[in-house]
Amino acid sequence: MNTLPWITAIFATDSAGGMGANGSMPWPRLREDMRNFNTITRGNAVIMGRKTWDSDMPTPLPGRCNVVVTRRELPLTSVVAVVSGDPAGIISMLPHTLVANTFPSAWYVIGGADILRQWMPYCQRVVHTEIQGAWPCDTMFPQSEWISEFEPDGVQQLQYTVPVPFTITSYRKTTSWQRPQCGVRGS
Repeated sequence: MNTLPWITAIFATDSAGGMGANGSMPWPRLREDMRNFNTITRGNAVIMGRKTWDSDMPTPLPGRCNVVVTRRELPLTSVVAVVSGDPAGIISMLPHTLVANTFPSAWYVIGGADILRQWMPYCQRVVHTEIQGAWPCDTMFPQSEWISEFEPDGVQQLQYTVPVPFTITSYRKTTSWQRPQCGVRGS
């Protein structure tokens, strides 16, 4: 039995917890935030729901193993795994879904709000971008739903003011948490 990698949630919200409107982010493109997201997630697995997959972001995200949690069928490529079920079942099954010995060493849950809610109990870390102000959003994931189990870890606290003020902060789980064990085949 091998230990599975750490699971990290990485997402952006406005100060009120808004995260999207009509399938996209309502704030202007944040170049530094996108650069940070790309640096952190490249070469790893990104786990998202179907609505995030269908949003205005490029899919599949290049240089990553894209995992879409959905009950619908989607075209399967070498960089996309389509899975359904609860996080515990997916955690146990996902390494066996892809070609042996090619599964990434880190998993990043990128959204949307429903997927983040389901996966937060399994996340050891959070990388959160907070865009200042309240933007018109129809999808919400306020800090009150997750912050009580996390604290800033001091690894990353970046502040920017262009094109709008925003802060990127990394957090670690404060509660006692064990990395899940699974029968993942070793190399």
